[in-house]
Order: sequence, then C-alpha cells, then structure tokens
Amino acid sequence: MKIAIVNRHPADFIGGSELQCINIAKELAKRGHDVTYIAVNGLRGRAYEVDYTVIPVDGDSGSIVSAVLDVRPDIVYWRLNKFHLFRSARAIKRQNIPIIFAISHINDTRRFHHYFHHKDIMTRLRAVKHLATNAINYYGYRYVDAVTSLNEDYLWKVPVARQKLVMNSVDMKKTPFYWPRPFIIWVATIKTAKRPEKFVELSRACVDLGVDFLMVGPLTDHKYQWVTEPGVSPNFYYLGQKSLHEVNGIIQESLFLVHTCLPEGFGNNFIQAWLCAKPTLSLGYDPAGTIMREQLGSDSRDDWEDFVTQTRAYIADAGLIDETGARAKNYADATFSIPHTVDAVFDLMQTVIRAA
Repeated sequence: MKIAIVNRHPADFIGGSELQCINIAKELAKRGHDVTYIAVNGLRGRAYEVDYTVIPVDGDSGSIVSAVLDVRPDIVYWRLNKFHLFRSARAIKRQNIPIIFAISHINDTRRFHHYFHHKDIMTRLRAVKHLATNAINYYGYRYVDAVTSLNEDYLWKVPVARQKLVMNSVDMKKTPFYWPRPFIIWVATIKTAKRPEKFVELSRACVDLGVDFLMVGPLTDHKYQWVTEPGVSPNFYYLGQKSLHEVNGIIQESLFLVHTCLPEGFGNNFIQAWLCAKPTLSLGYDPAGTIMREQLGSDSRDDWEDFVTQTRAYIADAGLIDETGARAKNYADATFSIPHTVDAVFDLMQTVIRAA
C-alpha cells in the first residue's frame, strides 16, 4: 500500500503526535509498505535518516496538497490537528484520495477553541482570527473518510461516519540515567496549557521530604524562562529538552510521574510511566478515566490540597509506589504496543480504501 502521513516530523519538532507518526511510519515501512512522511514546516536539506521517504514542505495547505498529489498515495493519514484541514482535505478528496484524520487532542473535537492569556488588543484580535480559522477548518471533516481517536471520550465528537479507537504506543528504548537523590519527574512542553508552574509549586510544598522534582521538556513559551534560572526552589531542577530514549531512562529511575497539563489527548508521558511501572499523579486530567478506573495513581481533579496530599502520601509509602507501579505495568503491557497500534490503523486504511 502507498501511504502518505501528514504531520510535523520529530526531527523538526518533538511532540506526542509526531512521535506516534514515526512509530506508525517505521512499522508500516518494515512491513513492506511504501510510506511517505510529509513533514510540515520541515527543513529542506535535512538528512532525516529514516527507512521511509520524507518530504519537507512549508506550513500551508498549498504546499501540503502539492506534496500529496506528487506522491499520489492510496490513502492519507492526517495527524496535523485541524491546521490547514479544510482547504487541504477538499483538494485531496477532489483527486479521489481517501483521508483518515487522527484525533490527537481534545481541541480536534471542537469547532472553536483558543486560550485567551493576554489582554492587549492586538493579541485579542489575533485570537479572534484564530477562532475563525478553527471554525473553517472544522468543516474539513466533511472531506474526511474516517477518524481514529486515541481517547475513547473523543469518539463520535466530530461529524464523520466511520470512527475507531486506536491507542497510542511508545518506543521504550532507554538511555541510562543517574540522579543522586530520589526524584519525581514531570515531562511536557513548557507552555501555558501544560501548567509547569504547578509542578514548581508542588516541589515547594514537599521541600521537607528529601525528594527532588525534575522537569523535562522544550521551553516554547518565553514567559517560563524563569524555570531555567537558579533558586526557583531548593529541590527543583530543569533538565531541558531530552530525547525520547533519555526521557524513558529518566522515568525509569523516578519514584513516579506528575501530570499538571490541561485536558489534551492521551499523553505519551502517561504511557511511558506505566510501561516503566511508575504511578501517575495528575492534578486534573485523567484520560478516559483510565488512572482511576485501573488504579494507576490518582487524579485530584484540580483540587490543589488533594494533589499535595496524594503526592506526599506516595513519597512516604514505597509499598504503595511498587504496588501501583506493578498494576500500571500489567495494564500498559496489555494495552499499548506499536504492532497493535499499527494493526488497528492499517485495518482501518484497508476498510476505507475498499469503501472508496
């Protein structure tokens, strides 16, 4: 099968959906399929050093469509959220090329969405334009043949007749990591929606416990530059951006993972922690109720006092960490794997092509 994947590439930008796409691309290529990764906002001339074709394109619908039509795939797997969806999907469908849209974030299910963080008039005007663009791109779903969702709660939230739950998966190779004291780990892109300041506040609330709080992730919002400066908290350390395998190694040596992000998709950091037999303690997001249903840690539902209490309780009880971690590992081993993810995606591709 000839398959085109549309998203940013992790060689250009490391994010959860990008890592999922390379898992799918590598596994499909290994199975003998002709895979082309259309790397939006990719760097021309970059040596991607992968076992499939990568075509870097500009971040606009014209460039995306041109690349897809040059490839002439049997199907397009779109994981770029709703960015450029309406014009791109309409043009691709006119050429009778079917499209699968992968829901990666709660905002993919919303007609309107924007975070209003600034009060100046120009930022507000840009936000209004962004809202209008989102609404237009939402209409791109009329040209989509099928949808996959990484989270059961997001199924049947968009107007597409064929939908399927496809869980994420993670490459769990590990780079060894050493830290001289017990530590808790936080992993995400450092920006407003991830609420990194809550992790720093948590470190201060536990400063008496002899445990360090390590933050990992790319700094994409300049207003959080302060996390890189010394003296933020006596037990807090920002380690910067790390590779996937380095993050796996860090999580493996941690006590547990803390999650402070606003609702999004189904974070790879949850899956990484569970596959490393680590509990996850969330401030306010439990994807599809998994943490509480499977007893993989705690979700404090934005109750700060409970969040601190749960964190301190886990730090104080090694048996609780081990028991919860073992349960998390059993659940993750049975639920998240690259072959299983790709089987589900490929089965849907075959169904869509047959129906086209």
